[in-house]
Amino acid sequence: MRPPLTLNILLVFWLLFWAAGAAEAGVWDTDAGGMTFTLAVDPSSPGTVYAGTANGGIFKSTNGGKSWSPARADKRGARIRGLVVDGGEGVSSVYAGTASGGLLKSADRGKTWSVMKSVPGSGEVWSLAVDGNTSPSTVYAGTAGGKVFKSADGGESWTTTSSGLGDSPVRTLAIDARTRPSTVYAGTQAGLYRSNDGGTAWSKVSDVEVVELAIDPMQPATVFAGSHTGLSRSTDGGTTWRKVHSVRRLWSLAVDGTKSPGTLYMGTAYDSVLKSTDGGDTWTEAHTGLPRWGEVMELAVDTRTDPSTVYAATSHRGVHRSTDGGATWHPDEGNGPSNSDSALP
Repeated sequence: MRPPLTLNILLVFWLLFWAAGAAEAGVWDTDAGGMTFTLAVDPSSPGTVYAGTANGGIFKSTNGGKSWSPARADKRGARIRGLVVDGGEGVSSVYAGTASGGLLKSADRGKTWSVMKSVPGSGEVWSLAVDGNTSPSTVYAGTAGGKVFKSADGGESWTTTSSGLGDSPVRTLAIDARTRPSTVYAGTQAGLYRSNDGGTAWSKVSDVEVVELAIDPMQPATVFAGSHTGLSRSTDGGTTWRKVHSVRRLWSLAVDGTKSPGTLYMGTAYDSVLKSTDGGDTWTEAHTGLPRWGEVMELAVDTRTDPSTVYAATSHRGVHRSTDGGATWHPDEGNGPSNSDSALP
């Protein structure tokens, strides 16, 4: 039996709408790095940003995201799942977690990289956090196997710090490095966990699946936890929680902690960004210039140089940049993670 005429008409309109969105986004190749998983802003080097892609390439920009160059290639195609820059005094280290190659480290701002083979049985490293106030820096790595590993010597050696955690993938880590460096949060598919002793022991503080975490630097007891159904906020360091916004498929969070209450950005499916200037109580749309399809996988604010500069890593359209606090967005100049396969030698 043939489909009803009305159904055929609706299908044609849907295909035309989809094609318009694809044309707006331009031509790109996912395998060439279009899917950008993660971002990291270097707090000690103005305008320096790193982007990790699906094909294992790490890109670097030194002019605030206007143009990019490959910082590392991986012929094996290991996805870069996490990036973090050590913001400690006089330190220029970058850590990258991969979906199949363990943990990578660069001690010279991305010029050269080494594999941290001493991470015991890490496998897929999904999340990273660093406390640059210690010397050497303390690094945490969360894995797909539900483990958290800790290094107290800048990644040279590692110990397992997973007592109390289950076996659900650790999707995100956050640390209160400014006021309570021993307080660490781990967001997993089975819920949210907190450690008050630097990862030695963990306790569950929420049963909701957590895909992203953010701490307000100006009010470290204020913690935001994002799930695929919305955003929750705690104002007592994770002991109690209140849902402040319901949203479909939240993917990313970023806080501008230069003023109180902090300005919060939230990335969702369909390349949408929402913004709150009152600590999460109210929200407005902030995605003019972003393409219409895909997910905003990661958000990052340049809090050290210019808090009005925000970066958005999209699932298939590379990195977009806003210089007006999310009011308008612009893609890179054509040689960034969404357009180039030059990361592959």
